[in-house]
Amino acid sequence: MLLFCFLLPLLGAVRITLLGELSLAEPVIILYALFSFSKFVRFYQIPLVRRVIVLGFFWLVSLILSDLYRNTPSEDYLRGWSKIGILLLSYFSCLSLIGYDLRRAGALFAGNILMPLLNYILYAPDYPFYKFVFGFVVSAGAFGLAMALKGERRTIFLILPFAAGVIALMYDCRSLAGITFCAVFYYFILTNKLFITENILRTRFIIILMLGLFSFGVIATYSILASRGLLYNDGIGKYESQLNEKGEFSILTGRSELYFTLPKIIKSPILGLGSWPKDLFYVAERAEVLGLNPQEVINGTGGLIPAHSHLFGSWLEAGFMGAVFWLYVLYLVLCILMDFMLIKFIRWSGLLSLVLYILVWDILFSPFGGERRFSNGLYLAIVTIIILLNKK
Repeated sequence: MLLFCFLLPLLGAVRITLLGELSLAEPVIILYALFSFSKFVRFYQIPLVRRVIVLGFFWLVSLILSDLYRNTPSEDYLRGWSKIGILLLSYFSCLSLIGYDLRRAGALFAGNILMPLLNYILYAPDYPFYKFVFGFVVSAGAFGLAMALKGERRTIFLILPFAAGVIALMYDCRSLAGITFCAVFYYFILTNKLFITENILRTRFIIILMLGLFSFGVIATYSILASRGLLYNDGIGKYESQLNEKGEFSILTGRSELYFTLPKIIKSPILGLGSWPKDLFYVAERAEVLGLNPQEVINGTGGLIPAHSHLFGSWLEAGFMGAVFWLYVLYLVLCILMDFMLIKFIRWSGLLSLVLYILVWDILFSPFGGERRFSNGLYLAIVTIIILLNKK
């Protein structure tokens, strides 16, 4: 079973065309879910699992209603509906595969991290190798090696994932660097039981404050390195292109898509705009207001309203219920982090911290679709198992 768990995500490297682009892993997931219906019935009796499935179902219904109201073309709404369905099937299939065995979760995670590398070998896509292929392998591998080498209380081997974060920062992989550094910092807190007191509210406040300061430090360090030309050339060029009119950099200057998405959400907060919403005039107008080249933005998006976020993208397409689903997932992750549930699995807590921060980043700052239909179903299953194991 461990071998199957490892190989299943690797099938995601093989692409097929059906309702858009699918991976070979997704039909296997669907078949596994169909043949594991009895497991679904048992898992559905668990209130946490039932809430996730029900909220996902309402998200899908809300998207269907939005598509019908907006007269979305069939080629768009079929892709929109299928990505929600695949996410929920991935969640259930991974939940069934893992059971309560973290070794299986580790095998699934390892296969998922290595999948982009296999995809790169098969298709040689034209995108940055370290950022989209090798970086996560290095960070996850560093946490895995630290887990294999260290005892429960020793922190010396945390230098390995910390070094992985530094390498990511030098290669201008800002999101990966931030995710890795936050996971290292949280892992350090757990293994040394820092700031953990009997007053849970005080502890949570301190942790949030420390993580905030740490994140600010990462952004400040990146700005200093980039402004002094200490990053690789591509990274320096990207940094300069994302400075605001005052010559300053912040996390939102690299996520201008939010400024396209939020006005549309405010205009229609309950009912969405439908799957893959397009509005050439609006995109061009907003680009001009934001000081961007309208033609470049349109060429880059094809007229789609940019939505670089699971949360805001789902809200834009499906309406309020799309946001509710991801807000609930974010709430579950924060419960794990703030209640220090990973202490129960201290040996695994480094890799699990990495999973949690990847999921948080995706919810807030990554578009939903593609390989994330499977990967975030897997991460949500891991979140569920962590919570259920803490209740045992």
